Amino acid sequence: SFGGVLFDAYPLSPGEASGDGEVGAFFLEAARLLRPGGCFAFYYDAGNNWLECVQAFRWETVPKLLNAGFARAEEEQVLCQPRPGCTYFWKDRFLVPIVWR
Repeated sequence: SFGGVLFDAYPLSPGEASGDGEVGAFFLEAARLLRPGGCFAFYYDAGNNWLECVQAFRWETVPKLLNAGFARAEEEQVLCQPRPGCTYFWKDRFLVPIVWR
């Protein structure tokens, strides 16, 4: 078992790039791999603005994480400044889920 897992895969389709996308299928495996008290973090993006992103995480993704066997889920925000013309990320911050088993 591991003390921590960081999941940050590059999405292969627009559907995988939104919400829990490609990482959602990994929730059960991450919970299995982590020892009790272990931490799981992953890239997350959803919605057309910051509020929609936070709401989607809290209302849609957190229940999936708890059902997968995690004890609690929180989020942090990281401020950023995407380079001009960036086509895959345009927000001024991103959400970092921090989940404990």
